[in-house]
Amino acid sequence: MLWGEEKVTSGVYPRINSWTKQEIRILRENYADHTMEELLKLLPNRSRDSIRKKRKILKLYKNKWWTEKETSLLKRNMSASKEELLRLFPNRKMGLISDKLRYLGYSRRKVMIMKRFNHKFPLTNEELAYMAGIVDGEGTLAIRGKGNSYCPEFRITNTDKSLIDWLNIRVHFSSMHLRKREINRRPCWDCLIRGFKMYNLLKSLLPYLIIKRKHAELLIKFIESRVNGAPIARRYNDYEISLRNRVKELNAHREVTA
Repeated sequence: MLWGEEKVTSGVYPRINSWTKQEIRILRENYADHTMEELLKLLPNRSRDSIRKKRKILKLYKNKWWTEKETSLLKRNMSASKEELLRLFPNRKMGLISDKLRYLGYSRRKVMIMKRFNHKFPLTNEELAYMAGIVDGEGTLAIRGKGNSYCPEFRITNTDKSLIDWLNIRVHFSSMHLRKREINRRPCWDCLIRGFKMYNLLKSLLPYLIIKRKHAELLIKFIESRVNGAPIARRYNDYEISLRNRVKELNAHREVTA
């Protein structure tokens, strides 16, 4: 007889609300990796208090211990969809995965930021080399803002609409608008990517950049510092402010010592 099961002998009867062998088996098999809501569905005749009390008698515990490998995998895929997370962690329920994310300090806001941070740009090496030439000649890499509000900025300005359309298909600009200029000058397209979305694009372009290579390196360091910090909405530290100032100096065509 398993510990916690009701014992029935001659003249001794279990209580009216006693647990059946089937209910105990269900609780034993499912308590470790199921949420309370799921357990209530599996045991429709039991209340939360009843399940908690029986769990203590049976000495059942949640399977909450995450290995370093699991934790590292979760951090790398925190912005993945629910279906993808369940596929990556077949032995974990979504409730336990969400609890772990909250324990690691990844709020819904940070998860959304990480989703932008992990945005992929499916570009070939030839496309990256061509785009790097455009960025070197027509692009601006900066950290805009003032006070306690800075934002990385990737901007390309060009008068050729066909080129802008080609770029937009591949990188999906955050904003595009046609800017009118003086009478004797053609209107130009001003295209922009702001925030952490540009991170992987900068990393991919870096080997091909020449003029704007230093700008890209500084922006990458700035984004990494913001994303890896805790909490993500904290004030800018001295290192991040220095990165911003170095980018500003580069854009002002001043010499900067590394």
